[in-house]
Formats: sequence, structure tokens, C-alpha cells
Amino acid sequence: MAPFIARFSRSNNRPAIRALLVLMALVIPKSGFGKPHFWDHLKSGKDYLSDEVIVQVVESTESLHYERAGKTWKDRVERGLETPEAQRLIRLASDLGCTLVKKLGTLPFYEFKIPVGSDPTKICDDFEEHPDLVKEAEPNGILHKSYTPYPFPNDPEYQDGSAQWNLNITQLDLAWNTTTGNMNVWSSGIPSTEIAILDSGVNTTHQDLMDQLVTGYNVLDGTTNVTDTDGHGTGVASIASATTDNDLGIAGGAYGSRLLPVKVDDSGTINAADSATGINWAAENGANVINMSYGSTSPWAPEQAASESAFTTSGVVLIAASGNSGTQEINYPAGYPYVLAVGASGNLDTLMAYSTYGPNIFCVAPGDLYTCWIGSSSSYMNGSGTSLSAPGVSGLAGILASNGVPNYECVSRIALTCDKIDSSDYPYGITTTCGGCLGSWNQYYGYGRINFYRAMETLVPPTLNSASADVGQVTLSWSAPALFNSATTAFNVYRSSVSGGPYTLVATVPNTQTSYTDVPSQDGVPYYYVVKAMDSNSFLTRPSNELAAVPGVPSPTPTASQTYTPTFSVSPTFSASPTITETYTITPTPTITQTFTPSPPVPTPQAGTAAFVYPQPASGSDLTVVYGLDQAGPVTAYFYNQVGELAATQQAYGQAIGNNLIRVNISGWGWGVYYVVLEVDGVRRAPLKFAVGQ
Repeated sequence: MAPFIARFSRSNNRPAIRALLVLMALVIPKSGFGKPHFWDHLKSGKDYLSDEVIVQVVESTESLHYERAGKTWKDRVERGLETPEAQRLIRLASDLGCTLVKKLGTLPFYEFKIPVGSDPTKICDDFEEHPDLVKEAEPNGILHKSYTPYPFPNDPEYQDGSAQWNLNITQLDLAWNTTTGNMNVWSSGIPSTEIAILDSGVNTTHQDLMDQLVTGYNVLDGTTNVTDTDGHGTGVASIASATTDNDLGIAGGAYGSRLLPVKVDDSGTINAADSATGINWAAENGANVINMSYGSTSPWAPEQAASESAFTTSGVVLIAASGNSGTQEINYPAGYPYVLAVGASGNLDTLMAYSTYGPNIFCVAPGDLYTCWIGSSSSYMNGSGTSLSAPGVSGLAGILASNGVPNYECVSRIALTCDKIDSSDYPYGITTTCGGCLGSWNQYYGYGRINFYRAMETLVPPTLNSASADVGQVTLSWSAPALFNSATTAFNVYRSSVSGGPYTLVATVPNTQTSYTDVPSQDGVPYYYVVKAMDSNSFLTRPSNELAAVPGVPSPTPTASQTYTPTFSVSPTFSASPTITETYTITPTPTITQTFTPSPPVPTPQAGTAAFVYPQPASGSDLTVVYGLDQAGPVTAYFYNQVGELAATQQAYGQAIGNNLIRVNISGWGWGVYYVVLEVDGVRRAPLKFAVGQ
């Protein structure tokens, strides 16, 4: 029998039992509501309305029998079957001088206006003197906006100013409204980028999802039917990529990308065989990112093999929820190498109590969110858990992938641009005056809470200002971009004979140079140019704007001597026809010698110079470095400890196609920060920090 993997709930020590779903309506009962009331510290008229109260009616024994028969309060309301207690509550309110405003949908709550000049807390006390009828009464609280929304997007739950706080705290809304480098255009992803959601399917008719979907796959029956009868997959998918700026519902992360639903669950549990099959199918059918908001406390060989193949062979970014046990035990698949384990943070930028942590945690993202749901084309609900944190990171990875960033570099860019939240120390790394440098890590937050805007800043391109043609050459000039927390180290110049590319790298120049003169192979035809900047992490930006120029054709040069014999036809006839010779004397062309001192050579960047080290390996295990090359060749990896002592050396021969791996055993290495430096073609690249933990 295949092992079962539970979707994350607040406790999944028994993965085959679905006690609570991660994605659920949060109706959290208040405990200990005697006197004093929880609102006693509030000031009347400021944090709740001074003229309204909300009362919850009790359910009678008759109502409880009704529940056991399979009926719910919602069923009763829809059938017009109000309980006798509800009718008595309305009469009691009238006796207290209150008037009914409305019933709160299908919930057993009623909103009342209280007499003018009355104290709402006193009216609540009066209601609660009837415990056989009133379960709870409280003032009608005022919910203050947690952020000021930008003009874009127009989705009402974002414009509400509180519901989609996650877009504001991760600065995704700032990226969408930033025109520098056209960030507002490319910070949403593109349709050819696909985010696979391995889950219970998706609500294919939902107004905020239907336009985002491509044809998916049902692992359970081998069809394309991915209808979600559970809701978990629908909620997860909406965080990654809901339709945005459609004046409906919510806004999603990588809304310009597409969702690839892969149904691996129809009953609340997922087995390892179906999970492995889903990962393999998604990787082989175009997925750039795979999201897995489920897990088990045990690893499973087929699932781990599928994850490794998807990352190393297919170039996919794999992201999974860390778990909701609140303990130091990362679940699987989040715990596998090549999978990013994501924990949950709240709107106060602190770790949620349920968020699982440990040596393999990669980062955190908002976890208590408003999502799409099943039931209708316009259903939404509140959800909670690391299941909702993971698709936030998947959306960020989808945007990076849309901009041509390879999977191993997506990992590095996300880690290096996380915010160091809370007052916790991030001991594994070098601290700076900026409050903890990028790359530092701890076992609770990983590299920190994701920040879309800062990750997008690493892609802001230079501005190509001019392309001036002369005889046989084109001179380019550009302006450098403002890169996030990382200085520009070099510029790459690219040329194409076709507008829009493909482009060929023609030169790499140092950061002190913002111009370049190119000598194309052919004169008199147009050439098209773009420039990219490289930062100290060896990350390349997006290409600049494209400019075109036509190198001039040189004028013809006459020969040194011309002799000709004219033909005369005249009358009378002369005894002889003279031969006339005309000679041109040309001053010899001088030889021009130009002497200059060249700048130090700048190495041509190799793909993967910012290699991905699986974060926080345990002492005694194998450490894996993943890198890519533009052309095959020998590579040497040097590993140093924090004081610069050489810890190990490993040699390999890298291929130009796909990802390459270097593995080294780190038995006996102590805890702390280490660095790996890759040497390619005799040139050493920028060091990459990593930490060895327990």
C-alpha cells in the first residue's frame, strides 16, 4: 500500500487522518469571555461603533439533532427554517430598545442598532444575561486598513486596504506600480511561464482563475479533469496566480503567468506514488515552477527521485510547505534537497505559531490569507497555514523564471533579497550595518521573509541611450541601473541582425565604462543592440531597451596610376594617332599606430556563476553545488571556512547542457559559515556563502 501524505493542518503527526485542513474558514472561538470583556481596554467610538452590537444566538437541542442529521445552519437559513431561539432573540432585542439591522449572511450572528446614547458594552452585558438564548455579544468592531493601496490593481479585496496585506508587506504592489526600468510591465510574469499546482485540483469556472488555466492532468484517473471538490487546491492556486486588475475579488502573485493544475488528491490525503507521478508529469510538460502544499513526516524514495530529476534535469524550481506542527521537524517533500521549504509569517512580520521550522527551512511568506474557493464562480474565504505561504514563493519564482532566470539562480535571488524580519538573530552569515546582510540565515525564518520588489530590483536593466553609426562601426552609450544592495561589476553588450534577437554576446566591459564601439562583420546593414548589467553576485539584469544602427560603407579609393589610349575619329586624316598618358600621383596613406593601456580583462560570464548550494547542510552529510556553463569544460570548487582556511577542493568537468553537480562530503566540518568559489577556465568567480548546521 502506498504511503499517505497529508495536506498540512495544524497537526499532521497522523498524516492519514485529516483532522483540519490548512485552507479553512477561520472561525476561532474566543475563550474565557467572562468579565472583564476583551474590549474593555478599547476606547468607545474609536475601535468599535458606538451605536451597534453583534449578538450570536445559541443553538437548541432541536438544532443539535438537526446537525446530527446532516443539516447545517446554512441549510436551515437557505430553507427559511429560522430557529425559535433566533425569533426570541429579536424579541429580546426589541425589549432592550434595539432594532435589527441585518443577519450576517448564513452565520448565526445578528447586527443591532442600540438606543441613542447607550453604552454598547452595557447593552452586550444585558444580552448576555440570557445565556439560554445568547452565546455571545460584542460591539461592532472597526477594522482599520493595514496599508494604503496603490492605484493598481483595482481588485476590490486589495483596494479594501486590509484583506490582501500580503501584497503590501512583500512589496509586490510596489513592484506593480514602479515604472523604473518598466518594472510595472514585466513584474507580473508571462503566459509561457507555467506554475504547476499539485493539489486537489482547481475551481475551473472561478472568475479569478478560469483565464489563468492551461490544460492540466489528473494523476488519479489519467484524464484532464482537474475539478476541485475539496477547495484546498483552488485556494493555493489563487495565491500564486489569480487574475489581477479585473475589478473582481483578489489579485494574484505572478498573474501574467499560467496555472498548470495537477490533481493528486481527491480525498484529503495524497500518497507518495501519486505525488512522485505528479512531479514527474509537471516537469516533463512545461512547468517552470512546481508548488506542493502538502507533506509527510517521512521521506519517500520515489518522491525524492522525482524532485531531484525535476530540478537537475528539467530546470524546475520546486517549492513546498514546511508543515504546520509548529515544531522543529520540516515535512517532506519540503525537506528534500532541491526543494525550497517555506514557513509562514503573519501581518506583524513574525513567525506564525504553527509554522514548522528547522535546518532545512528556506524562507517564510505570509500564511493567513484571503483566497478563491469552490462552490461558485465567485466564492472566496479566509485560509491559514504554510499551504498558503508556499504559493506566494511560487509566484515570485514564476516572475523570475518569466524573465529568463534559471532555476538555480531563482533560488539565489530569492534568498539574497529576503527581508530579515522580527528581532531574531540570523547567526549564519556576516552581519552589517544594514541590520543583517543578505544571505544570513536562521532555523526559524531561513533567509527571511520574501520581498518581491527587492527581487525585481536585481532585474532592472541599464538604459541604452544611443547607438551612433560611423564607417564600419557602431558606438553605444548607456546608463547604469540602480541594483539592490549590490554594485554593478560589469556590462554585457549583445548584438543581433534581427530586431528582438536572438542576441550574441560581443563584449563584456568593466563597470567604469558605459560606452562601447562595436565593429560588425558587414557594413551597410542594420544591427540591433541591448546591454545587460552584472552585479557582485554575478546576476545579470534584464536586457535594456533595443537600439539599431547601420555601420557606414567606406568610399572607394582611386588607384595610384591610370593610363589610357583615346580613340579619335576625325577628318582630315592625320599621319599618326598620338598615345596620351595621364598619371595621378597619390600621397601614400600613412600608417597610424595607436598605443593604449588596456583595462584588466573582464571574464565573460558563465551561466551559473552564482551556484546554488542546498541551504544549511547538516554536518556529516554531503553538500551539493549546482551550476551551469555556457560551454563544457573543467571546473574546480574551492571550499573555505569563515577565517579563509581551505576546507576542501573538488574538481569536475561541466557540460554546457543542463545543470551540473559537484558533491563533497563535509564530515567533521564544524557549524558556521563557509564559502565556495568556482574556478572556470582559470578564472575564479564570486564566492557563495552557505551555512553548515546541526
